[in-house]
Amino acid sequence: MENCGHRGGMRAVMLMLSVSLLAGFTAVLSSWLLKHYQFGAPLRLAVALLPVPPFIWLFVVLIRGVRALDEMMQRITLEALAFSFVGTALVVVTYGYLQRAGFVPQENWSQVWPVMVGLYIIGYLIAWWRYK
Repeated sequence: MENCGHRGGMRAVMLMLSVSLLAGFTAVLSSWLLKHYQFGAPLRLAVALLPVPPFIWLFVVLIRGVRALDEMMQRITLEALAFSFVGTALVVVTYGYLQRAGFVPQENWSQVWPVMVGLYIIGYLIAWWRYK
């Protein structure tokens, strides 16, 4: 029975990894296509929205994954998400004010995603260490 649970857990991890890679690939592909090719408005819109379905799928997979966790892991995950949310807000607001004052260049705000992920990892490690 333990083996079945392990296989199910590995399947869930592989699904999350696969969907994450697909979402990342479509985001890079969309950006590359929009930068290197001139499309008419309908096709440009389709290419721009290309990453959205994989990111929606990733959202669903991640929410299902969190719901399958035990209570302690859900708490650690919640604390990591809270850390990431507040930290990202702080980074975005600070950068925005520095930008308005002319101290930093105009930034593509779709690049906030790596900041969120990095802060999530830091928050997860802090919460994990706290509860270990």
